[in-house]
Amino acid sequence: MAVVVDRVYVLPPGCIMEMTDGHLTLTTRPPRPVPNMPIDHLLRSLAKIQKALAVGVILSGNGSDKVIALQAIKAGGGATFAKDEMTAIHPGMPRSAVLDGKIDHVFRPREIAKELERIAGHPYARPEPPAEEPNPVPAGHAVAEIIGLLRLRTAGGFTHDKRSTLQRRIFRRMALKNLQDPKEYLDLILADDREVQSLYQEFLIRVIQFFRDPSAFEALKERGLPANGRRPNSVVRHPVLDGGVLHGRGGVFACHQPARTAGPRTSRSSCWPPT
Repeated sequence: MAVVVDRVYVLPPGCIMEMTDGHLTLTTRPPRPVPNMPIDHLLRSLAKIQKALAVGVILSGNGSDKVIALQAIKAGGGATFAKDEMTAIHPGMPRSAVLDGKIDHVFRPREIAKELERIAGHPYARPEPPAEEPNPVPAGHAVAEIIGLLRLRTAGGFTHDKRSTLQRRIFRRMALKNLQDPKEYLDLILADDREVQSLYQEFLIRVIQFFRDPSAFEALKERGLPANGRRPNSVVRHPVLDGGVLHGRGGVFACHQPARTAGPRTSRSSCWPPT
C-alpha cells in the first residue's frame, strides 16, 4: 500500500512490514526460532530507501529490537530520536537505544514533533543530488578547516574518504545542532571538544556498520574463507581492519577451520571462532 501522510499504520499479528519505494509491504513472519524483530526490519528498509531523509523515533516498549536499524539510519545520514524514558509507559526500549549510543536526541513527544518540523525545513533534508565527487574544498573554507581540525584533535586521518561523504556528515551534525552556516559549526567545535568527538564518531559510523551487518559476515564466510586454498586441517587467520584497529581500539579477526564458520568478535589478541 502507498504511504499517505497523516496516517498511522498498525502492524497486524504474525507479519513483518518493510518500506519499498514509497510503499509498505507485508510478509508472513518467519517461523521460530528466528527472532521476531519487526521494528528492526521496518527501520532498516526505511534507511535503505530514504537514506539521509530517514528518521527513526523510539517511543515506548521493551527489548532491544531496533539496535541494527538505528545504526543503519545514522550510517545513511538520517536522524534518530528517543522518547524521554520518564514519559514512557514501557521505558526499556528507549533507554537501551540511548545507552547503545544510537540516539541523536532525547525529548518528550511534543518536543520530538517540533524538532522533526525544524529538521524538515533544514537544507540538509533536501533530497541528495546524483552521486558525484564535488569540487575540492578550497583552503581556508570553513568545511576544510573543520576537517583539518578533526584530524588535528583526533586519531583519524580520513585521507582516503570521499569529500562528499565527509561534507554530508558535517552537514548532518549542523542540522542536528540547528546550524546552517559551516562557519558557525566551526566556531562550535573550536569551543566544544565534545562536539569534535561527536563528529569523529560520525565519520566512523559507516565503517563500524560493517561489523554489525550479519550479511557482511555471511559474504565473508561464503566467498572469502573457502577460497583460501589451505590444506584441510589448517587454521587461517584473516585480519579485518576496522575503524577501531586504525585508531587503537582493537581489531576484528575471522578464522576458518573445517566444520566452523566465521563470525565477529572484537578483541586485541584473539580470534573467532576460538581455536
